[in-house]
Amino acid sequence: NLRDAQRLDRLSLYGIFNTLGLGIEGTDMPSFADQLDERQRWDLATYIAGLSVNPAAAKAGKTYNLADLARLTPNEVLVAEGPEATATFRAQRAVPPQVKRGPAQLLDYTAQTLDKSLAAYRAGDREQAYDLSVAAYLEGFELVESSLDNVDSNVRKSTEKALMAYRQSLQDGLPTEQVEQRLDAAKALLKQSAGLLGSDGLSWSLSFISGLLILLREGLEAILVLAAILAFLRNTGQQSAVRSVNAGWALALVAGLATWALAA
Repeated sequence: NLRDAQRLDRLSLYGIFNTLGLGIEGTDMPSFADQLDERQRWDLATYIAGLSVNPAAAKAGKTYNLADLARLTPNEVLVAEGPEATATFRAQRAVPPQVKRGPAQLLDYTAQTLDKSLAAYRAGDREQAYDLSVAAYLEGFELVESSLDNVDSNVRKSTEKALMAYRQSLQDGLPTEQVEQRLDAAKALLKQSAGLLGSDGLSWSLSFISGLLILLREGLEAILVLAAILAFLRNTGQQSAVRSVNAGWALALVAGLATWALAA
């Protein structure tokens, strides 16, 4: 029962997200990893969390960051901060805030949070170390993945794998030296990613080239489709339809220019 508040209060957003991706072995709950991408699973997790929210009980107060909203459960907030804060937490995790930071700030946050994760691991708090490593990815690197893909998809894949390897080392309880080695490898790739993206993401030249390539690709596809349609109509003697098609693409071109002018 997804409207059972007591049940949902024992689950974190990350826990719900993981359940959607992995399923529950030995039950009728399947994995949806092959049907929903990560963003869709996060959206569904926040929707499920929102089913137990009582908007009237939520009061303006503390604003929780994305990491806390993902890793904490309402029960944990209840124990630490009381019922009013818990109602606020429930409402905020149902509609998580959008993080608006540049690539440099996001990657810096990722590296700093990973350092905190290692410190927790050294102190013997493996659960906290793992939670921080997840937050570093969700609130940092994941938000620049699409931009990095436009510049160098291989670096993006390598960095993501290195972060996964670090998280796995925490779960496996590897010796601190090995964990540090994996973290150093991940941070080196994060530094490389930051160099590729710069402080403001794609440079104007890369943005222009990326947009131009998309325009050429889509334009070529449209031309090929129009050529096939016109050739078919001419071969079948449907001259009136040819005029209609020509009028259609001309109007589409005018509409496109008008849209560009309005957007500019």
